Amino acid sequence: MTNISQPVISRLENNLQPIDLDYLQRICNALEITVAEFFSPEMLPSDPILVQLVSLAGKLSHTEREALANYLNIRLKKQ
Repeated sequence: MTNISQPVISRLENNLQPIDLDYLQRICNALEITVAEFFSPEMLPSDPILVQLVSLAGKLSHTEREALANYLNIRLKKQ
């Protein structure tokens, strides 16, 4: 999706490596947003619980985030 290696993503997530414009552009492309949208305050959720969920999810590994997304998708389909 981004063609960024898992070790590089890990270093970026843990603030061990600064993100450069190329990586930021690749991530934005994968998210289907522009770099400007990435930094836009309007993109931030206004609901404090959503902000907390995003913050907590950001601390999970990629595999854990995928599992959480799958769980939420299954949970929402049951409603």
